[in-house]
Amino acid sequence: MALFAILVLMALCGGLLAGRAGSKLLGGAVPRWWCETGCAVAFAPLPACGPAAFAAAAAAWWLCCLAVSDLAVRRLPNMLTASGAAAIVSSAFVLGRGSPACVGALCFSGAYFVIHLVSPASMGAGDVKLAFGLGALCAAVRPPAVLLVALLSSLFSALAAVIVLMRRQRSPPSTVAHGASMCLAAYVVLVPAVV
Repeated sequence: MALFAILVLMALCGGLLAGRAGSKLLGGAVPRWWCETGCAVAFAPLPACGPAAFAAAAAAWWLCCLAVSDLAVRRLPNMLTASGAAAIVSSAFVLGRGSPACVGALCFSGAYFVIHLVSPASMGAGDVKLAFGLGALCAAVRPPAVLLVALLSSLFSALAAVIVLMRRQRSPPSTVAHGASMCLAAYVVLVPAVV
């Protein structure tokens, strides 16, 4: 038990450091300590992942940086969406999971692309690009996870929209960061899948 507590503490410290790197990468676009806190919280349960902890930590860092950026400035930087998708797809091929990763990426991003074409104001291009990487990641771990992440991200965005509507009475209008909901849904679905 003491060893596990030490591993969790090390994961928290690693999350703080990874979050600091994410803050630097995003170049001051996000408020101070958002990445650090988010990554520390995301890394805390990872020692339970055993051998998959390193891959889970990399995915958690990617998801946290994207979510923080989307929440803070309503942008999903191409340098994170594209590089993450490339790393995920290439890693999936190396691990023999390339076909499911490509199918998941094309299905998730294809569905989001159609929504973006029909109603560009409801879904940004960044969400479509993020869906490619998330689809690959989910399908590489567990193919049915793609559908679950798509459904959960919609649910999380709907809940956020209700909160925004309730707050609209007291504050200026704001939008819902769907990319952050996508990242949270992927984290919630994938961490238990690798534990």
